[in-house]
This record gives sequence, structure tokens and C-alpha cells, in this order.
Amino acid sequence: MNDSTASIAIDLLKKGEVKNAKEILEISDAEMSDEKFIRQLTSLSTALELSANDKIIDSVPHFQSSNDLVEICNDQEIKILVPILLQYGQGITYLHSGDTYGAYQLFQYVTTSLNQLAFYDATFKKFALSTQAGAAIAIARTNLNIGNLEEAQKWMANAESTYDELLKLLDTDNPEDYGAFVEAFGLPVEVSIVWASIDLHALDVESSMNRLKSVNSKLKNLKLYTDKLTDGSTKNVSTSVIIIYENLYNLIEVVNDLFEENKELSKENLQTIKNVIYNLTNAKEIALKAGERGHGTASLINQLIRYSKNLISTNSVGKKEINKFAGLIAFLSFIIILLLVNYVFQPEQVLGLGYFFGSLLLSLIIGYGFGALKFMPLINTYKETLKDLKN
Repeated sequence: MNDSTASIAIDLLKKGEVKNAKEILEISDAEMSDEKFIRQLTSLSTALELSANDKIIDSVPHFQSSNDLVEICNDQEIKILVPILLQYGQGITYLHSGDTYGAYQLFQYVTTSLNQLAFYDATFKKFALSTQAGAAIAIARTNLNIGNLEEAQKWMANAESTYDELLKLLDTDNPEDYGAFVEAFGLPVEVSIVWASIDLHALDVESSMNRLKSVNSKLKNLKLYTDKLTDGSTKNVSTSVIIIYENLYNLIEVVNDLFEENKELSKENLQTIKNVIYNLTNAKEIALKAGERGHGTASLINQLIRYSKNLISTNSVGKKEINKFAGLIAFLSFIIILLLVNYVFQPEQVLGLGYFFGSLLLSLIIGYGFGALKFMPLINTYKETLKDLKN
């Protein structure tokens, strides 16, 4: 693209040389007025710049505005690439609006077109594989959202297989490939997080932990290439995914402790959960900096933060306190019932007093179980009173 006639024309336009820019693209005044030419070439320049900066959605209207110029110019590379980039951008737009099957169809078109150009430049093959994986991920997330876990898992596996193929084409020493490395290593890590979260909500702690452990090597590579990236949406999303992984691991360990020891939250575990919430909140802010691309990650973070807060809430009252209040409630409730019965039948003298204290004793037993033995002095008083009344 650097040596294309379109790029030369854009440079000329920036210098104010409109006539020379039109000549280099072989566009006559009869075909397009200077005013329209300036407007459309400016739109094309903006669209290409936005695409290069990973702002493909923002590039769509600018590509559309340059359509007439692209059709009549002599730059064959632009004639091929602009429709592909436009379809790709529209596919991303569909994906973010929830029309994942519409996005999938456009991605398939892009993949087919790029594969046809792969003989011309290996870069096209890389982009085709990346797009193909993106299409599979889109379908997987749709199925995940509707609860079709089996179908979602199948499409996630499809995407991982495509990324494995992409990894064979990437150069570890080429900075232009770092973003693709992050995508390829990031997907299995993100997938493990999603399934580990589902397992954790189902209280399958062992499976949740195993899913995270299975991608340890991918996580190391993800960290390596994320650090090499310049700031941008890809780095923001990847950084947030790494934070999620590390804190989800810590959260699972806390839940595992609770299950194994059958105990309340210790001070250490409580602090761990608070740290998890703090770190996940920061990860969410980083993900949202990526714009539309980070919304899915932010949504996952929200679920984990809610789970963490609920874990604290359910353990804020200890087991002894729960038993104490449960006993008190049961005791008071049964007392009310027995008093009503006593009011209706109104037993007299010894029978009445015996009925009342017997009701009280029964209520204590119902409310506190064997804990009612601590009320033995009251029970003994009840016995002595009955003896005196009988005498």
C-alpha cells in the first residue's frame, strides 16, 4: 500500500496538489469534479488510517463515502482491498449489534476473498485465518448466550484450530505479527476463563481449576506478546483477560478452601476476595478502554464481581449466628401458635399451668434442639411448681 498510486495521490492531496493527485489515479474532470474528488479521497485516506489503527467499525462510513472514487481509479490493490475491508467492518458492526449470523456470512465472504489473494501476499492468508477464527468465535458466543453449551464448545474448538494454523505463519521477530500472536494465544485463555466461570457457578471447583491449569503455557505466551504490543484495543482486552485469569484462579482457591474445610471465610480468604473485586474492577476499566471490542470482557468481569460479592454476603453471618437466629425464630413462632391454642381451650389450674410450661418447654426444644438443655433451671422450676400444686 505504501507504493500504491492511491497512497501517492493521498500524499499529493495533503500538499494541495489536487490536479496531480487526479492524474496519478487517472481520473478526469469529466469523471469527477475536484470538489467530489477531494471529499472522496479524504474519506478513503481517513478509512485506511482508521483500519490501520484497529478502528475498523469507525472506518465503515468513510469507505462507503469513497466508493465512487475506488470504482474509477487505476489502483488495482485499492479496488480489491477496499470492498474486503468494508465487508469486514460491516461484519464487526453486525457482531456488536447482536446479528452474529449476519456477521458470520460477511466474514465468510472476507475469508474467501483473502484466500484467493494469498498467493499475492502471505499477509492476506494471515488476515483470512484471523477473520475465519473471528467468525467461529461469533457463532460460539451466540450459542453461549442462548445456553447451547455443546454447540458453543464446538465453534470455540473450530476457532482454536484456525488459530493453530495461523501460528505456523507468524514470525516471532516481526512486530507486525505480535497482535496476531495475542489473538491466537488469548482465545484459549479466554475460553478457559468462560468455562471455568460456568463450572464455578455450578460448584464444580475441581473442573474449574483444571480448566485454568490446562492453558498455563498459553498464558505465558499471551503475557509475552501483550507486553510487546503498543497501546491499543488489542492490548487493553488482552491485559484485562490476563487479570481475570489470575484473579479467577485466586477466587477458585478460596472456594476450594471453603469446601474442603467446611468452614467460614477466614480473614485471609476474605481479604483475597476483596483484592479480587478490586483487581477485577480495574480490569473492567481497562477493557472498556477498548470500546466495543471490550464489552464482552467487561460483561464477564461483572458476573465474577457479583459472584465474589455474593460469596462475602453469604458468609458475613457465621454458622453459630445462623443457628442462634434460626432457633430464636422457630421458638417465637411456636410460642405464638401454642398461646393461641391455650387461649381457645383455656385449661384451668394445674392443667393450665402445666400446659403453659409444657408448651414453653416444647417450643424451646423445637427452636434450639439439644441446645434447649441450657434452659434446665427453667425446666426444674416447672417440675417443682407442678408438685406444689398437686399437694
